[in-house]
Amino acid sequence: MKSTAMLLAFVLFAGFAYGQRGMAKHVVYGGVGGNMFFGDLGGSENAGHAFSDFDTKSLRPSFTLGYEYRFYKNLSVRLGTEISKVAGDDANSKNASRKARNLNFRSNIISFGFNVDYYLVPEGSYHRNMTAGERFSMYFTTGLSMFRFNPQGTDENGNWVDLQPLCTEGQGTNYSYKQKLNGIPYVYTTESKPYSLTAFEIPVGLGFNFIAEKSITVGLELGVHFTTTDYIDDCSSYYFDWKKFLAENPDAALPSSMTTKMANKSNGYYAGTMGQKRGNSGYNDAYVTALVILRYKLPVFSSGRR
Repeated sequence: MKSTAMLLAFVLFAGFAYGQRGMAKHVVYGGVGGNMFFGDLGGSENAGHAFSDFDTKSLRPSFTLGYEYRFYKNLSVRLGTEISKVAGDDANSKNASRKARNLNFRSNIISFGFNVDYYLVPEGSYHRNMTAGERFSMYFTTGLSMFRFNPQGTDENGNWVDLQPLCTEGQGTNYSYKQKLNGIPYVYTTESKPYSLTAFEIPVGLGFNFIAEKSITVGLELGVHFTTTDYIDDCSSYYFDWKKFLAENPDAALPSSMTTKMANKSNGYYAGTMGQKRGNSGYNDAYVTALVILRYKLPVFSSGRR
């Protein structure tokens, strides 16, 4: 992380110095659009983490706001924040096992970070008689962001409950038990503490801009956000048998009276026995966004000679 920060600082300093010669452009931007979550809950009949596992009922809004610094005609860096409301619900899935599992969630994802945009089709210089082709530009973007999330699920009365403190999969117990993976026995150990509500993401996307006026561009950006956590939906690994664990550890206690109710909402379809699959820890969560972005170019600062 230190090397990444040093590299970013160097790029920003170099761009600032270059901008003092009147070459860089300062841009502020804002955008609105939608997102679709790809995790363990909801999804299509072909349950999985592939992008074919989409669920249109999980569409939620996304917003972005930030500052862009154009170093060269085909290279810029953005610093900004993005807010996405993500959701998933097994009740909407066409997959029988997921529907029977009956879990759901919602969460806000609030991120802050930077993106590097490389223009595959650079933006042209504005003039009144520009053709439609001259007004068009296209860029590839990637970067790094830190984000916060907080999954919630509905209880039997329809109230939204914070899920992370409940330790629904036995987080915080550091408990080991025998398990099988593809028929091969091994020992599985639960996490020693609840999962963090802070994680990182790498956004990768493609953007298209259209010059509307001299200082205004309107664009569309499509992005995939690959995260470093599998707990945005509070579902990752296996059912945890709290009754068995507490019997073996009489000094321990349930994290909450809601823990077992929220961990297994399947109405008896799943026994909730230790080690029965609840999610898929082989893949981290991801989500895709489509944003309409409005950019406004600020005046260029330069130190021209007299």
